[in-house]
Amino acid sequence: MSARAQQAGPFRRFRSGPAAALAAGTTAACAARAAYAVLSRRPPGGETRWTRTNHRGEPVTLLEGPALTGASVVGAAVGAGQPTSRSMPDLSPGARTC
Repeated sequence: MSARAQQAGPFRRFRSGPAAALAAGTTAACAARAAYAVLSRRPPGGETRWTRTNHRGEPVTLLEGPALTGASVVGAAVGAGQPTSRSMPDLSPGARTC
């Protein structure tokens, strides 16, 4: 670990890139699946409120929308990361300021 990373203390510095995008996408996919499973088991307001009939007469559910919205928020929060040291000044105690 570099001296600068040790000086930063418990705060990690995240960078954007393929790993951050993969983490955000994986987290969002898992959150969407979990939210849909929870909403499918006990739909708020009852099942009839969230079920519609399509043009072929088959029942369809509207629960994917809220599940996707929640997962998008989670994925954006995970993918946002923290600013790098180049974009913000180091304000930790003991940092040199010029």
